[in-house]
Amino acid sequence: MVLSSLRFWLHAFATPTLILVGYHILRSSGAKFANRSITNVVAWLITLGLVIYQIVGFTLSEVKNLKVIEEYGVLRYMAEGHGGPPMMVIIVGIVLLFVSLIVLFKHKWVWLFVGTALLFVGQLISLPVETGTLTNVYELILILSIWRTTTFLKDSTDRRRL
Repeated sequence: MVLSSLRFWLHAFATPTLILVGYHILRSSGAKFANRSITNVVAWLITLGLVIYQIVGFTLSEVKNLKVIEEYGVLRYMAEGHGGPPMMVIIVGIVLLFVSLIVLFKHKWVWLFVGTALLFVGQLISLPVETGTLTNVYELILILSIWRTTTFLKDSTDRRRL
């Protein structure tokens, strides 16, 4: 049960930090407004606000109300009584989508947009797969697209310096 609780805490702290990753990508992309102090402050405020929102609004309650279920022969702890759209994840996704559009138009780099859009579309479309594995696949694709984008932008910056 401790490991399952840690999963909820990790989600509350780690997922909002993707806002800071998006901010880093904006700066690396050469977007002029990303170098302003206010953009840095806003990125940090959104990140901290989402962490607090997730902890106060969900994580504390989820960790208290973990219930053992068995799915496909595997025991798993799930939070009871929580439903509806994951607002924190939606906000992070919208910010990453905004960042991906800037990178797409500025550098003609499509992969961050594809990874972010696929996460949204994948959540909206029900495929006839009984497990929740597809959500994990979409999240993995998003993380790979973020990694690939940061690598691309770093390589672009390195080539400009030569």
